[in-house]
Amino acid sequence: MTVTMDDRHTLAGAYALDALEEGERRLFEAHLETCDECRAEVAELTATAAYLGMASAVPAPPALRDQVLAEIARTRQLPPQRGRARRPRAVPGWTVNVLAAAATVLVVLAISLGVLAWQATQRADDLAAEADRLAAEAQRVAAVLAAPDARNAAADVDGGGQASVVASETRGEVVLITDDLPALNPDQAYQLWLIAPDEITSAGVVDVPDSGDVTYLTAGDLGDVITIALSVEPAGGSEQPTTTPVWAAELGSG
Repeated sequence: MTVTMDDRHTLAGAYALDALEEGERRLFEAHLETCDECRAEVAELTATAAYLGMASAVPAPPALRDQVLAEIARTRQLPPQRGRARRPRAVPGWTVNVLAAAATVLVVLAISLGVLAWQATQRADDLAAEADRLAAEAQRVAAVLAAPDARNAAADVDGGGQASVVASETRGEVVLITDDLPALNPDQAYQLWLIAPDEITSAGVVDVPDSGDVTYLTAGDLGDVITIALSVEPAGGSEQPTTTPVWAAELGSG
């Protein structure tokens, strides 16, 4: 593309958006050394772009920049008329500044709306994925509860609340259901244990919400397990129980 002397005054916006080809960019940078008006315009547009970049920490989708630059390429500003044609009435400088500011606002608005639409789509996808995960987990919990070899145990929790457990050896899964468990300090966590005559195995740290009610599903080898227990451990859990369990119950027969 050939850039004329008159064209160079119209490239400030594209230069601020880093949308010029290499040859155009070099020519325009040479022009900037001698044109105070273009330097001021580039500084204003660059500052505006930087401010808008700080306003949102979420990046726009990759295709959005290409679409905006494509529109810029298709919509070029007209250079000043040459020759002896009748000169149009001069436009006041404040009018030019207002029009330039309005054009910048419209471009920014289009980009912002595109980002918002992309964020909404991402949130919808995340919610749909989470709903699918919860539905699949609910089906697994129901399958454990209905398993022919399901064994169960229930007891009060020391300090308040109740807990019950259902375990299926054929499925290799355990479901813990709690009601009104006491809240713990931030550096503590509830941990579930599978206790066999010669071995104690962790069944994981139980993330209990503020309500104290949780349905926790975990896998576990139940071959020799006769008791399931819950203890309070340091946040992140322990390899073996470090405190007396606050809840323990023997599994009934299947």
